[in-house]
Amino acid sequence: MPEYRYQAIDKRGRNRNGSMPALDETDLQKKLKALGLWLTEAVIRNPALGAATTKKSKVSNLRLHGKRQRRELIDFCTVLNVQVREGVPLVQALQATAEDCKFHSSAR
Repeated sequence: MPEYRYQAIDKRGRNRNGSMPALDETDLQKKLKALGLWLTEAVIRNPALGAATTKKSKVSNLRLHGKRQRRELIDFCTVLNVQVREGVPLVQALQATAEDCKFHSSAR
């Protein structure tokens, strides 16, 4: 079973780093979720060489640093939640929320 080095976010929004054996990235994500962590980046370690390869997670472009980016994510999720609760189709809600958040982030 390969070992993954990962970066995750806990419930308080703090970055957590570590390593864990998992069958694949999906298995790693499930294991971290059970621990209350949200996977943001994963790198598989090559057991033969003992070094990390360059294969990165599909969610590795999600990087939260500082209060501004975290606030933008919170705003995005809040607006999306309201729209979905009101019955707006998910694709339409995602498009509208993305446009709304772009407007607000450029106005800051």
